[in-house]
Amino acid sequence: MGAATYTAEQLAELLGCSTWLVYSSVKDGSCPVEPIRIGDRRLVWSKAVVDRLLGLAVDPREAP
Repeated sequence: MGAATYTAEQLAELLGCSTWLVYSSVKDGSCPVEPIRIGDRRLVWSKAVVDRLLGLAVDPREAP
């Protein structure tokens, strides 16, 4: 089983923007997905929440 979170770099790649913009949106409150804070500096984002927001999540009830 893989990690259940995205890093800022991974999130930026999914959104097609820069890592700087991801961190900036967290700082100004405009990030659509609340980050999970680890310690004083590390931020990660829930894959389940991000994937659902982007329409990437697959509902197991809808699988063939």
